[in-house]
Amino acid sequence: MKHTPGPWRVEGEYIRKKIAAGGKHIATIGFLDCGPGDPRSISPEEHNANTALIAAAPELYRFSRLLVQDIGMLARHTQMVCEPCGYRELKTLIKFLEKELQ
Repeated sequence: MKHTPGPWRVEGEYIRKKIAAGGKHIATIGFLDCGPGDPRSISPEEHNANTALIAAAPELYRFSRLLVQDIGMLARHTQMVCEPCGYRELKTLIKFLEKELQ
């Protein structure tokens, strides 16, 4: 199964935000405030950042795939002896994501 194509966007206000794409509901992200000092609570700023990160997932995935392709072409073109730092980890991440998205 493939993921819903992007772009995904954030909808809603303060407590409950929704991620949507092309009229489809992707996810609902709730804000939990259990009181001062409770380690389960997050700040409104952290809630907004988490929601934005989830909404960016399709573009982050697309960019990662392009980056691996570009690094691979560069490595072949310049006859690099070893892979650049992080390249193998990025390829592993993409394989994992592709497996999970099927």
